[in-house]
Amino acid sequence: MFQIKRASREAAPVFAAFIGGPGSGKTYSALLFARGLVGPKGRIGVIDAEGGRSLVYADDPDIGGFEHLDLIEPYSSDRFRLAVKEFISHGIDCIIIDSASHEHEAVGGMLDFADQEEARGTNKRMKWVRPKMQHNRFIRTALSCGAHMIFCIREKTIVDTDTKPPTRIVLPVCESNLPYEFMISIHMRDEGIAEFQKVPKPFQKYIRQGERVTVEHGALLMQEAGKGQDTSKILAIVHNLEDAASSGSEVFKTAWMAAWRNAGPEGDNKTVTADRAELQKNLDRLKRIASDADLVAGDDDADREPGDIGKFDKPADKPADPYEDDGFPGDR
Repeated sequence: MFQIKRASREAAPVFAAFIGGPGSGKTYSALLFARGLVGPKGRIGVIDAEGGRSLVYADDPDIGGFEHLDLIEPYSSDRFRLAVKEFISHGIDCIIIDSASHEHEAVGGMLDFADQEEARGTNKRMKWVRPKMQHNRFIRTALSCGAHMIFCIREKTIVDTDTKPPTRIVLPVCESNLPYEFMISIHMRDEGIAEFQKVPKPFQKYIRQGERVTVEHGALLMQEAGKGQDTSKILAIVHNLEDAASSGSEVFKTAWMAAWRNAGPEGDNKTVTADRAELQKNLDRLKRIASDADLVAGDDDADREPGDIGKFDKPADKPADPYEDDGFPGDR
């Protein structure tokens, strides 16, 4: 069931957040950072939910140009996910989402979606199930698409009245678990001054707090991110499998069997090659995505606890498992 092997470094796209208030320099700093990541010939794409605000930097010589997608309301997680996929289909190397906060609190975002769920009769405990499932699908796409991803995220200030005296707390405007996904988190202030808040140890040697973000920051960090085994081929396959899983168990099973077959010797579905071993790492997660898709398609109003999402959560509830047959390869 489990496979233990010697750990080795893997090259991976950068998944970063630029977090700050209005005028803190999030957009421009993210564009400079992206240029460093992709190099002078790489392609940058901006998913612009800010009314075209990023276009002011379209002819900046340090940025060197970028592709632009104007995203208007509704700002649902699925529309952000489809925008990411559109850029990937056009060969974009680094995608900037500005502002990713719209996916959480703007028209059609997660908060709006949850309110709509409650309005149609979903109880308060369950109203977050579908919004979170849609959000998780968006983040899975962002993480596995193979491009560098940069999220520009707004901040908000709240007052904690439970403390004496009341305390002002600054929080990022996004889904509560999203900050844990980022490889690098950068807090912006004073029109481009950076405070690096989350930086893996191999990258720390390139960081000096209190500097303005430049192209060089992205280039130096890319030197580290690019070290190790290139997994881009597997990432692309997994990205396609996630799309299939989002359509349900039967579609996913067909796609998985094709991917498994192509990753090994012709006519041999049993030998676990290196590529098949990489695919296996994602199998349980992909099956869960497919099960969640089945649940949403078949029973939107199921009376379950918030944690009981998917067909495989409760043995007493689940139908026949479409994967439980000898013809499904890769199960361990």
